[in-house]
Amino acid sequence: MPPKNSKSTKQSESRSKQKKTTFEDILANVPLPPPPMVKPSRAQGQASNLDDSQLENILANVPLPPPPIVKPSRAQGQASNLDDSQLESEVLIQDQLETEPETSNDNDWQTDDETEDQLVVVEVTGFIDPAAITEKINLDLVSVRHPESETPTIQIGGQLFAGKYKETDGSIMVLEEHQEADNTTFTLEGITDVMMDARKTYLFAKGADESQPGEELRKPIELRNTQKANKALSMNIRKKL
Repeated sequence: MPPKNSKSTKQSESRSKQKKTTFEDILANVPLPPPPMVKPSRAQGQASNLDDSQLENILANVPLPPPPIVKPSRAQGQASNLDDSQLESEVLIQDQLETEPETSNDNDWQTDDETEDQLVVVEVTGFIDPAAITEKINLDLVSVRHPESETPTIQIGGQLFAGKYKETDGSIMVLEEHQEADNTTFTLEGITDVMMDARKTYLFAKGADESQPGEELRKPIELRNTQKANKALSMNIRKKL
């Protein structure tokens, strides 16, 4: 006969197996805890059941945010009722007008390779010899002393003309007249806004048989129709600096 202890041992082993199997079954049947819930946003909730292509189409149709509002200036405010393209065109035109420098057509007559002659207008009072002055001008015997001072002096040969600058009411155009085959043409010599008013300074030496001092130094001039005796004779003389 088998011993009683062996029978009791088998019964205990079978009971332990039943208990072990029952505990595993219980663990297997216990439900797992639910995953943590993430609260979706409003946009994500609407697209949760959509695929990628449908989601891209929806995002493509979403309107862009409006551009920042720029406070227009007073001039731009006049075009506030225009659409964006017209408003940008108006602003661009105004910016070009503000940035582009103003151009003047005063020097259109002068090319880049030309230089403007500086001329002075000399008003001579008294009896002079135009031929003698013209001869000295041709011999380059005309000069201006102290041209930067308020009282410049013009020297023509041995004669001095004390003068002063004065402003004019406008620009002085000095033209050179040419007589060619009974046709009169003119050449522009220069333009200036300042002219010189000079008067001759006489030096007299009294002679023994002279009733008027320095009378022999004065020679009559050939009067034109527009000139009178003892009146000023205007001449254009190149200014040598």
